[in-house]
Amino acid sequence: MKDESPKVSVVIVTYNCARYLPIAVESILRQTFSDLELIVIDNASTDGTRQFLDSVTDPRLVRINNPRNGGPQAANLALPVARGRYLARLDADDVALPDRLRQQFEFMEAHPDIGLCGSAYEEIDENGKHRNQSAVVQDAAEIRWQLGWQNFIGHSTVMARTQLVTSLGGYREDLWCVQDYDLISRIALNSKVTMLPDCLVQYRVYSNSITHVRNEEMLRTSLQVSVSHLEKSLGATLGTNTPIAAIRIMRQLECPPDTDWQAALGLISRYTYRHTTAMPAELGATVRRKTAEQLLRYARAFCRDRAGVRFRFEVAILRMLPNLWIKRLRTYLN
Repeated sequence: MKDESPKVSVVIVTYNCARYLPIAVESILRQTFSDLELIVIDNASTDGTRQFLDSVTDPRLVRINNPRNGGPQAANLALPVARGRYLARLDADDVALPDRLRQQFEFMEAHPDIGLCGSAYEEIDENGKHRNQSAVVQDAAEIRWQLGWQNFIGHSTVMARTQLVTSLGGYREDLWCVQDYDLISRIALNSKVTMLPDCLVQYRVYSNSITHVRNEEMLRTSLQVSVSHLEKSLGATLGTNTPIAAIRIMRQLECPPDTDWQAALGLISRYTYRHTTAMPAELGATVRRKTAEQLLRYARAFCRDRAGVRFRFEVAILRMLPNLWIKRLRTYLN
């Protein structure tokens, strides 16, 4: 019997996003790849979202009415319903470019060892005007290393194997703002993650988006996810202060004056070398260079008047890049 299940299940979670939701829905239903279902989870919207969804006649639309605002984690409601081999995400205010699903589906089919694939994305403002384009990292080992410091894969670009997402329990219910980072981290620790270089999504940035409204909560919970990724990668319990200081350094966020700099820099070095020793030599050198560059930026921004702290940074940087002479290093710092 022919399998009539769609190949891809696209999930959109929405709450009072009637201004942009029709654009997002249309961008999926008009994809060059049509073997899909679009699961829209309405978190009890009150702004006309229900009326819009009532007007959509495309049979590929599957609607779930959530009686409360369950936040982004309401995407878990789609897991028992999704029939696709792959699960793709799109935020209700973003836009999938026409060839997005075809490119990702064909890539995932050709690379069965890949558990999740993202892509480059274009940032647009509330009126759809271009802002800039994201960077891309393609090597799975480098992505796994980078995820210890922060997430850089746009949620709306994600396509993952449905069975893998389900086996990992989907999204964590207690992480309202960074549930995407947490899921991508867990997938990267259990499978390979990569990114396609083409820009396949337009990501909308505006003052009322969750990124801006809940900025402090996002920082707190994203630090929590980063610590978890570091611990799982190293197979050790790290406590709180040292890993958070290390993450803040790599994110270029100022640390408290009483930071144990030696411990934080030691953790950065240990985590980086744990990854680079398993990489091809050229890639390992690239990751060490990127780490050293982050340490240089931090030292220049926050350590100009701290001679003892700067010395510790110099030592850490020279361990990453032995060919960077101390005189040249201090020129960079100054």
